[in-house]
Amino acid sequence: MHWSNGGPTSLDNMVLLCSHHHHLPHHGDWEIRFEGGLPVFIPPGWVDPERTARRNIRLDQRLAC
Repeated sequence: MHWSNGGPTSLDNMVLLCSHHHHLPHHGDWEIRFEGGLPVFIPPGWVDPERTARRNIRLDQRLAC
């Protein structure tokens, strides 16, 4: 939950995003969650009906192989 909606403010739940991607969770129905300390991005149903979590492979070299 975003801090402005009562979610926690902590260094543990921060992720660096460009301006465009920063606004998607607020206005585009994307969600950001943390799994194993890394952010995963949950697309809205119109992008992916299964709402499969996505991870930036540039941040996790295990996924780049």
